[in-house]
Amino acid sequence: MTTEAMKIKVAEMLKTTTEKLNARVFGLKLGDVCDRCGGCGEYSFNPTHGTKCFKCDGSGQTISNSLAGWKRIYNRAIQVKPYEIEAYLQDLRNRKNASGAFKTLHTAWKSANERIGMPKHFTLNSPQHSAFNAAIAPFSEKLSTLQYKKDSHNEVLAVLKEGLETIAKKEIELFGS
Repeated sequence: MTTEAMKIKVAEMLKTTTEKLNARVFGLKLGDVCDRCGGCGEYSFNPTHGTKCFKCDGSGQTISNSLAGWKRIYNRAIQVKPYEIEAYLQDLRNRKNASGAFKTLHTAWKSANERIGMPKHFTLNSPQHSAFNAAIAPFSEKLSTLQYKKDSHNEVLAVLKEGLETIAKKEIELFGS
């Protein structure tokens, strides 16, 4: 069996394509433990990049593109239960959903800032501009944390709805738009 054939076999098992296979292997923690950092993703400190290990790019895992490397991954992958793969895929969907909601909220915030004449330099903010931004910040923070929470779809939609309503209310309340 060739390396490419083994990669295809693993990709089918993990319900992905060979193009996305490395990300799926890392996401399910099936890669080899990085022999530079010991799997923690950190190595010696440098002022530019902190302590990130450059061999594994901070993931703590590596993938050898040899046939032997893919056989090791295959042997780990056959132990992964279908429900574990589905849970991983649901987690990815939750992150994408929260990320999309965050972008929607941010776009609405930017549009409102353009309508109310938000200064380009934040040190020039009026008290009204500061109050407007402070009212929106909790929704952004909540959406950022929801992307890591399981089964958060309804909660994401509720936070997004409340955030958009708050933008509209605060715009009228503070600027009379």
